[in-house]
Amino acid sequence: HARIYALLQTQQVYVDSLPQDYHHYYYRIRGINSFAEQSDYSDTLSAMGIDLTPPAAAIMENPKFLSGRKIQLKWKKPLREKDFKGYLVSRAHLINGPYTLLSEKLIDPASVQFTDTAAFEHGQNFYILMVVDTAGNHAESIPAMAMVPDKTPPAVPKGLKGFIQKDGLVHLSWNANTEVDLKGYKVYFANSNSHVYSQITISPDADTTFTDSITLRTLTKEIWYKVVAVDMNNNHSAYSEPLRLRKPDIVPPVPPLASKIHVDTGGVQIDWIQSSSEDVVNYIIYRKESRSDWKVIARVKHDTSKTVFHFTDFNIVPFKDYTYCAEAVDEDSLRSSRSGIISASVKTIPDLPPLKTLTAVYDDKTNQVRLKWQYNDKGGYFFVLYKAMGNDPLAKFQSADSKSSQYTDFVPPGKSTSLRYAIQVVFQDSRGRTRISSPVAVNIPEK
Repeated sequence: HARIYALLQTQQVYVDSLPQDYHHYYYRIRGINSFAEQSDYSDTLSAMGIDLTPPAAAIMENPKFLSGRKIQLKWKKPLREKDFKGYLVSRAHLINGPYTLLSEKLIDPASVQFTDTAAFEHGQNFYILMVVDTAGNHAESIPAMAMVPDKTPPAVPKGLKGFIQKDGLVHLSWNANTEVDLKGYKVYFANSNSHVYSQITISPDADTTFTDSITLRTLTKEIWYKVVAVDMNNNHSAYSEPLRLRKPDIVPPVPPLASKIHVDTGGVQIDWIQSSSEDVVNYIIYRKESRSDWKVIARVKHDTSKTVFHFTDFNIVPFKDYTYCAEAVDEDSLRSSRSGIISASVKTIPDLPPLKTLTAVYDDKTNQVRLKWQYNDKGGYFFVLYKAMGNDPLAKFQSADSKSSQYTDFVPPGKSTSLRYAIQVVFQDSRGRTRISSPVAVNIPEK
């Protein structure tokens, strides 16, 4: 009608209703004026009506998988027009196409089924059945979907890696799978590899990167991730190798607690209850004299097998007051607040000379250090042995009676290290004790 209206703007138009399509009709015109005078006839024009009405669409049943790549289509067409000519079948991966004809030749109008022998193995197959009449008019059915069964899961994702920022953002990436029917990946996490992993992603994501957000103020120091590949048939691969990521430490450790202090002629001896934090590696000991600043006087390694560490301050001056405190240091070099202070007043110091005959020899066959010394004096006394590893401060580790002149220390095999030993004589009368001897060093080879 729009086309006729456009013609009426510039031309005279006549519209005829035809009693029959595909029959030739002939037309000619002549003009007439106000005086009834008529012109000659125009040239004769031949015209024929054609069918533009499509046939009724067929009703397609649910496609049926047969075997291999074969899918069977069946349909019904209750209304069969006189000019009905046949069927065409088209197929696509997606419901919105593009669709491709499976045969250029029309399917016989008497047929009610068709078998696709080369259906897509991976993903979905969408089919449309077209009903065609003799004029080429066609009507399409509603798309019907079928799939070739696939029970083969994708390969396990490889190359999972990642890192955690200090703001808690986790960046993960992995290698892309090569399956043509791959739908995407699911990401899982756990706070321990022995825990059940929980899914983070809502649905499979085709990207090979993922960003997670976690809180860092927790008791757990690690987080674990795994990735699973999923195909179009919802087959899941096995888990990838787990990825362990250590969380950036932003929580300082708990400080140690001074539990006991003892002052004698040997120095100021302090027992500290170790920090309860799991990632502590050492302790820093501070000392302050009156009207002076705090100074670092020692570093002590954290020993996970003990709950208390001992420290002795030998560098003291008589008749002075000292104040001590300590702080813990963790694996990320974060320091705790300083412990509560503890004070000591030194009244006397040892004035007896140290023992100078101590020797130490390491026996590689027995993994033992043999300590020997010579000393003889009147009255009651005993020996106190000191030991230190590397640059650690000397600490008491054994005592021996006055009749002893040697001691054997077993050293477990391990990494190479250096041990230092010293000895002190403690009298059981008013004489007090000697100064601690100069340390003797022994190098222990790696085993």
